[in-house]
Amino acid sequence: GSKMHIYTGRLSLSSAQSRKNVANYIKNVVAGSPFENVDWVKLIERFSNDVFTLLHSPNEAKALELSETPPTVEYLLYPLLPARVPALIYAPGGAGKSIVALYIATLLQSGYDLNYRQQEPVNVLYVDWELDYKLTNTRFNQLVIDIDEKRPPLYLPAIRPLWDEIYNIVENITKHKIKLVILDSAALASGGDLIDSANVIRFFGEVRKLTDMGVTVLI
Repeated sequence: GSKMHIYTGRLSLSSAQSRKNVANYIKNVVAGSPFENVDWVKLIERFSNDVFTLLHSPNEAKALELSETPPTVEYLLYPLLPARVPALIYAPGGAGKSIVALYIATLLQSGYDLNYRQQEPVNVLYVDWELDYKLTNTRFNQLVIDIDEKRPPLYLPAIRPLWDEIYNIVENITKHKIKLVILDSAALASGGDLIDSANVIRFFGEVRKLTDMGVTVLI
């Protein structure tokens, strides 16, 4: 009847002691259950080996294919947002990037393209490090004055860097069948320092997790 708690300690799969600690923790959690007799040390060892194999196995090079009719690029919003890849709005501070992003979110969620032609509505999640719900909601209502079908995108406030918010974002993507995630903005979502290459690499590593789910990401 009691809930199982997630193991929150830092884990290095390359550390035998760390693997043993996790195995012992699981043994205590599942005591008295059908999983009590599982050899968790061996299971985690096998899991760790599979992870290392996956990470470090070389990829086989593959020749590009010749085609008389090259495949067309699929767009979520033509010609700005190719589907299932990250796109970046870049401009000086104060240029209105957030308003443009929110307008794109509003068009797609309401079922319109850039020429105000109707298309299939797209579920959008606006993840905001910059402002707050009240101000963004005010902007949304200003943007939809001339839009007939008004469908608001989902809004998610964020404080921590993207890698600490990713679980919450993924949960909302799954729950609400999100097809476009807007991250506003890259500077704060990457820990506030875009000069640090390690932060940028880590940030885009998290973005890749989202696109691997089949989601388009606008940054």
